[in-house]
Amino acid sequence: MKSEIRYCDDIGMFAFDRPIPTSCVHATEYCKSECFNDKLYKLYPKMHDKDIRNEAYWNQITGLEVKATLKRKRKQTKRVRFMTRGEAIKDYTDIDRVYDIVTSNPDTEWWLPTRAWRDPLLFALLLAALKPLPNLHVLASMD
Repeated sequence: MKSEIRYCDDIGMFAFDRPIPTSCVHATEYCKSECFNDKLYKLYPKMHDKDIRNEAYWNQITGLEVKATLKRKRKQTKRVRFMTRGEAIKDYTDIDRVYDIVTSNPDTEWWLPTRAWRDPLLFALLLAALKPLPNLHVLASMD
């Protein structure tokens, strides 16, 4: 499957994306009403097609495949962000995926902005599994 990791000039790093409607299960009412990505969907109708590819990629990617992909990139790969659109930690299955990607790429600093803190059980699982990883930065995404 073709890599769906993209370089974001505005933040100077590579990033993953996921579909807004299906991955943002922890969004606040404010976030839902003011979502800046909704504006992008209106401007770029083909973004829905891209989101289908993004979600398929996310659901089958392994840490070693990410490592191989990053090795081929020409721009810096020392920092990568989990999701500029959508949510990386939709449910507990995503914790294992993030763990695999981060531990398979120890020379990369990973940014994980998340609203998973809104689900106390999910957040406890996230912290137990991911907080010990030295190259992962879990950030509370806020409105």
